[in-house]
Amino acid sequence: CVNPKELSFETKIEHLSFSTLSISNQKIGIEENPLNGTPLAQKSEIELKYGQTDLAFNIQITDFADVDKVQCQYRLKGLQDQWLDVGPDRIIRFSYIPTGTFQLEVKAFRSNKECEQKCISLSITVLPPWWKTWWFISLMLILIGLIALFAYKRRVRHLIEMKNKLNKEVAIRTSELQIALKDKDSLISVIGHDLRNPMFAIVVALENWLKKEQTMNEESKHHLIVEVLNSAKTLQNEMLKLLTWAKSKQDDI
Repeated sequence: CVNPKELSFETKIEHLSFSTLSISNQKIGIEENPLNGTPLAQKSEIELKYGQTDLAFNIQITDFADVDKVQCQYRLKGLQDQWLDVGPDRIIRFSYIPTGTFQLEVKAFRSNKECEQKCISLSITVLPPWWKTWWFISLMLILIGLIALFAYKRRVRHLIEMKNKLNKEVAIRTSELQIALKDKDSLISVIGHDLRNPMFAIVVALENWLKKEQTMNEESKHHLIVEVLNSAKTLQNEMLKLLTWAKSKQDDI
């Protein structure tokens, strides 16, 4: 008969592993994501989607000695480097893990005996949200580039239209200026020809009046007055035509 109390056990902890994973209080089956057909104990890394919360990792310990005196600690390296105690239920819980890659490390040891520590680790990658993924950022950069290109082309087209409009206005103003110069030449011609003759006729008639006043009879005086009057009327008509023409040009402008 063998007394169990007389048996001597090695101080080495036989087995330490991750056993199960729960997400949002739901145990993940071996065929489900992120296990994908491989037991959690055999995986060195897992990939979680953004927004998956309330994570729970169950720890399995096999020890043929006093298992109740085996202690466990863990840390999520890269997020929290301080070692924390695992509770009596051997479950590590995280309410939230941010985007990134972290190393979940677990160590088991005895507090009352000298023994080799047993350590395990699991790489946890939390994917970024869709608006932070490389393809979405690339798409946004392309979209911004297209918008900038569209705005640039629209600006260039607007500048070309403004330039064409300005050139057209310049051409119109140039044409109007040329017409105005021609009208000025016409005005000078009118003043030099149509107005000069009646004015000269009046001047000559008045000079003859002064020279021949003493020798002129009443009939000659009357005839001279009629000539001056006709020349004055002609001059008046030409002046009225000139004023009418000038007013029409002003209205055109």
